[in-house]
Formats: sequence, structure tokens, C-alpha cells
Amino acid sequence: MSFDFRPNHIDRLIGVFNPLAMRNRMIARHQIALMTRQLDGAKSFNSSTIPRNSKSANSEVRGQLAPLRENVRDLIRNAPFAQKGLAVIVHGVVGWGIEASIRHPNPKQLQKILDLWKEWALDGGCSLDGKTDFSGLQRQVMQAVAADGEVISRDVFLINSLRLQILEADFICDRDQGIYAGANSFVNGLVMDEYGRPSH
Repeated sequence: MSFDFRPNHIDRLIGVFNPLAMRNRMIARHQIALMTRQLDGAKSFNSSTIPRNSKSANSEVRGQLAPLRENVRDLIRNAPFAQKGLAVIVHGVVGWGIEASIRHPNPKQLQKILDLWKEWALDGGCSLDGKTDFSGLQRQVMQAVAADGEVISRDVFLINSLRLQILEADFICDRDQGIYAGANSFVNGLVMDEYGRPSH
């Protein structure tokens, strides 16, 4: 039995004359619902108040990714609880940055590798703009994943250097369009092969 927290017509009528009696009626209904509670997940569509459909997750969001991202971004900009929630997620996953664990049997070679890693990861040598260190890129990625659901990390090879460029999900086409050779399907901007693996 599901409980509807909205007052019905009789509750509203009673509430006009006696708000306390209206509250007691709703509390009593809630208590009865708790005593006779069943698993809504096992109910048929017609007997449950939970709206359901049989679509997959990809089918559910197909063509709606852009409006979903816009709504989430607006919420993060304007609602302090959303900003705090995003910050908690990013800090909980990334913290001060996930560091590489480098091992080598030769101490001199190990030190050389560590120096190269520090130059690349900590001094801005890993980002395409040269301004963001590796932990900053990690925070950008986690923020985008938590808010937008996906993100692109693009490898850019410069002279003797690999740089990373973080692109927002807006660069991904969310419409199933175009013909790709060897592609089995095109799902939410990803070209999939016959085994369901991203191929482009």
C-alpha cells in the first residue's frame, strides 16, 4: 500500500475548520500504510503509484542529454546545496589528487622518472594550456562526470610531450545520426562495434 502525502478533498474540507484534525487524519493514514506496506517494485504497473516504463537507460535519455545537462548546471549555479553536493563528490573521489605509484629497481632511474613525472604532472606540463596540474585536471573530470554524466579527455601530442585537454560533454553529439563504416550502432554520441564497444 502506497501513501499519498497530498491531502484529499475531505482532508482539505476538514482543514478549513480544524487543521489539527486534518493533520491527525493524514498521520493515521500514513501509519496504516506503514503497517500494510508491500514491495512496490513487485507490483504490476496498474496497482502501483510509481511511474514506470520498460525503456533502457540509453533509450530514456536519448535526445534529452542537452536539456538534462542544462538543468543540472543551472541547479549547481543557483542552489547552494547542489554546489556543496558536487564539491563533496569531487573532494571524496579526487581529494588532493590521485598520484601515480612509480617503482623501479634502480634508484637512480627511479629518481629520474620521478623528476620527469613531477615536471609533467605538477608543473603544468600535462595540460594543453600549460596552466593546470594533474590534480586540477582530475577535479575537472570528476566535476564534469558528476554534473554532466560524461566528459572527454583528448590526448594532444606536442614536441616530446603528451598534453591532456578536457572537453565538456557538449562536444558529444547526442543525436543518432550519420553512417559509419563498420559501426553496429550509434548510441548517444558513441559509435559502437558489433560487440557494443566504443570504436571511435
